[in-house]
Amino acid sequence: MIRNLFRFTGRASRKTFWLTQLFIVAVSIGIGLAVGVFAGVGGVILGGTEPSATAALFGGGLVAIVMIALNVVVFIISLAVSARRFHDLNRSAWWLLGIFVASVVLSVLGYATMASDAGDTTPSALFTILNGLLGLGLIVYLGFIRGTDGMNRYGPDPRVEAF
Repeated sequence: MIRNLFRFTGRASRKTFWLTQLFIVAVSIGIGLAVGVFAGVGGVILGGTEPSATAALFGGGLVAIVMIALNVVVFIISLAVSARRFHDLNRSAWWLLGIFVASVVLSVLGYATMASDAGDTTPSALFTILNGLLGLGLIVYLGFIRGTDGMNRYGPDPRVEAF
């Protein structure tokens, strides 16, 4: 599985999809805890109980850099396994771009309607709910719908290959 984390070609089974999601969550929690402990301990050791520039670096800047890097890696891994799941369902991975654009449009519309002077937040909430349903639908589609049996245009069935 680890050798395929950044691969966008071929197919991925539902099992691979869920194991990859579990791997992402476990690594994210582990790194988040490690960075938090490092930042907290480093800030206290270097800055004492009073805030200092060094403590601020450990407590803010360094943590932000590590977390941004982690998020970029997680995004690429998620994109790769999602693309391979679309392939297993005999669909082009370009559908991910369409879903991303739809999510951005719904987010922009949600923020735009939130900024209106009318004070009614119903349209903003509606766009937020629709965006959530879009994401939930994608998870259900990729995580629970069985892929194409046998060979398809993206390669052999991943369920019959060795994991």
